[in-house]
Amino acid sequence: VQPFQLKSNEVSFSTTFFQNVLLRAQMSAELGSCYLTASEVCETEVGMYMPHFSLVYGNHTMSQREEIANAVQIMPFEFTVDRIHLFE
Repeated sequence: VQPFQLKSNEVSFSTTFFQNVLLRAQMSAELGSCYLTASEVCETEVGMYMPHFSLVYGNHTMSQREEIANAVQIMPFEFTVDRIHLFE
């Protein structure tokens, strides 16, 4: 992997157990390339990709998820990605 910057984006929420409340990561060409390479190596189907950091898991109602997401205060950040680890 050629080193690249990964930047945080907004706090959001979704409808699934594992994407209950999340911090989105900013998509970039480099990150997309890593996703495609990982999909190829793991022999998985390429689908819609939403890079994120999960903050809360659970079966909360949509209004609870929205309330939690609105209460989370995270300063924007970025870091250098210089390697990717894949685990089975």
